Amino acid sequence: MTKHIPTVVITYMPSRWRPLQVYIYGLYELERMGEIKLQFRCNWLYRLSTIIPDWPHLGGAIHQIGIHTREESYMMEGYVELDGKRRYFCLDRGDTPWCLNGEALRRTDVYFKMQCPIEIDEKKGFRLTENVYVPYCDHVHVNKSLGLQQRGERLPIPDLGTYKHKIKPIIVGFRCLADGNSYKALKKGYEEYRKTAFQPTTKKLMCYFGDDEGHLPSAFTDTPDLDNGPDIMRAFPLLDHPNRKRGIVSSLIHSLGSQYDARLINHHDRETGKVESHKELVIPIRDFCAHISQFEYNCNISGHKMSMPNRFSESFITGTAIVTDKLALKWYLPFDEEVVELEEMGYLPIDSIDWEKVKKQLAELPHVDRDTILKRYEEKWAPIPVARYMVRTVLSSRE
Repeated sequence: MTKHIPTVVITYMPSRWRPLQVYIYGLYELERMGEIKLQFRCNWLYRLSTIIPDWPHLGGAIHQIGIHTREESYMMEGYVELDGKRRYFCLDRGDTPWCLNGEALRRTDVYFKMQCPIEIDEKKGFRLTENVYVPYCDHVHVNKSLGLQQRGERLPIPDLGTYKHKIKPIIVGFRCLADGNSYKALKKGYEEYRKTAFQPTTKKLMCYFGDDEGHLPSAFTDTPDLDNGPDIMRAFPLLDHPNRKRGIVSSLIHSLGSQYDARLINHHDRETGKVESHKELVIPIRDFCAHISQFEYNCNISGHKMSMPNRFSESFITGTAIVTDKLALKWYLPFDEEVVELEEMGYLPIDSIDWEKVKKQLAELPHVDRDTILKRYEEKWAPIPVARYMVRTVLSSRE
């Protein structure tokens, strides 16, 4: 009896496709293993990027042409076909947990969300603090002539409760695997990341933060744009931006000794308004995982809009665990030894956090076994298990 295998068809790829490469690489590997067939029926620029040789400058040029010539979108879209039946999916790579594409949510069978809330309460909204909730809204503006990233009031999603069962969490992958999108290019990029798993671990804890200020409140007088950082800070004046906690935590880590490495690229002096920029601390993306691999732990403080950054994947692949403030978002499986959660920080006011307790927790992190972290990564977060999860979730969406 002939075994039927599903066909995965990518019908739309946004011009900023690099954050999505880890999923495509996983699908490529499933195809090579005979588990699926993979096809691209999307825009010609992306299809061209899947067949060019591994020429970095040409791949990068195609990427830039895509960014500058096409309407922007946060959505990758496609369908899975098996036995004549198609089930449609999209993958929202947007950084804002409470912003969704209402039209895609209604139209598709599965809506994968990279920054997926632990719980979606369509009545209260997304929790920033115990007393502050942001209403869920659409990527699309009320004024539809505005571009996706322009400032303007966003449409509400009045029927979110009807469709929220379609919203499925997924991982946040690497920042970039390659300039092109051929199997050869993505595999080469991924193997470069994997090499770092064999570096020796010699230190305890690191952090690498870009800024200790974040967005200052905007001066809007109209309805706030809830996908806009300065508008969020103006709309909810009791909040302190997560980046301010990053600055404090980096100082705490720095004070712990030689087994600790705290990097903060831009330091803001709140009294004078001056900014000290330490460009010498910047680590090129290709060297970042090798740097992480020296440490048992990499520290995360929830990012702008409570987002989970790429540092999770970039740490796990090296065998390095994450220590983080209390998470507001989830991946498609629970975390085990690979994540240790501290106190809630996020958008909380600075003076409401017990900083002595945080310092004590950072100084007393338990020993973590590198092989265990690598095992958890290969079981749960590597491209192949993630791609399997995607395909199985879509196929089961109408059962």
